Amino acid sequence: MKKITLDKNQTAFWLKLFALMVILSFLRSFSAYLFINPNGFAPGGVGGLAALIHLAAVDSPNATVRMLSNSLFDPGIFTIIMNIPLLIMAFKVLDRKFAACTTVCVLLFSGLMYMFSAVGCPQFIANGDYGLMLIAAIAGGACAGVSMGFMLRQDLSIGGTDIIGKIIYSHNPAAHAQWWITACDCVVAIISGFLGISKINGSMDATTILTSLLSPVLFSFIALFTQSKVCDMVESGLLSSLVFTIITDKSDAIAHELSIQLHRGVTVSKSVGYYTGKEHNVIICVTSKKQVNRVKDIVKACDPQAFMYITQAGEVSGKGFTGGRLLKKGEVEKIDMSDIIPSEHLNDATVQTDETKA
Repeated sequence: MKKITLDKNQTAFWLKLFALMVILSFLRSFSAYLFINPNGFAPGGVGGLAALIHLAAVDSPNATVRMLSNSLFDPGIFTIIMNIPLLIMAFKVLDRKFAACTTVCVLLFSGLMYMFSAVGCPQFIANGDYGLMLIAAIAGGACAGVSMGFMLRQDLSIGGTDIIGKIIYSHNPAAHAQWWITACDCVVAIISGFLGISKINGSMDATTILTSLLSPVLFSFIALFTQSKVCDMVESGLLSSLVFTIITDKSDAIAHELSIQLHRGVTVSKSVGYYTGKEHNVIICVTSKKQVNRVKDIVKACDPQAFMYITQAGEVSGKGFTGGRLLKKGEVEKIDMSDIIPSEHLNDATVQTDETKA
């Protein structure tokens, strides 16, 4: 049997990846155990379904089922059980590295969940207080979103519907796998409402039934929405840039002011209006969000009739930007500005961006 050896770089890579998986799995399990599960939320996925099964087992009239609620039906253990067939499919269909890393993340997540429960760690329980439930939904969704965002950046996964989505996409990229995942998450969130009805004690009037049905569903959707938004922010980068597209007849004046005042590169190209057939110049300039008002002021001062629209760029690299991110306060990058600023305005080759000014 051939012996597998790893050089220092490979060893360092896998150690860093494993450390990252431990941290992110801890954050995800912390979110589920502390905020989500004890309040009956189920923001989708296998983990949410496992939490609902655990809550149903705890309140079951059957003594045997109640006894199993802290063993077989424990959220951590049941998450592993439900992920087993999905992980087998992942190893058969998907990339082995992704499948192996997902298996490690699932085991870490489930093991930490079980450990929290066994040790008796405190939980954030709202006890029907809608204000506290809102805090729990937002906090739980935010923590889970941070974990998911960094996992996606490293092509990691906590298992469950992520594996299903990967498999669907690998077979048919046009199948809109994300819509199927979202649909599954919504179904799990709705199930939480019916579980809420089953916990009603006393009168079963219409108001009580409606409140018990909608409360866990709505808070589950709030947690899911928060999780999705935070995940998108982390995955695309918190320091996203803006792309200005300006159609003007005074491109020289605008480009000059943008390069001099903001120290940003400017691209000018020709365009023709379809209706009028008139030729215009199009300016494209990428800036930070902090500079948006200054760009608007410059354009308005130079050409009040200019047509301008702004789009968001998740990641930018190149002159004036560092490694796909904007320069931070106090950070200076040495770049060649000879092709951005005319030579008569060029004092030296070190340019300090707008963000670095005190």
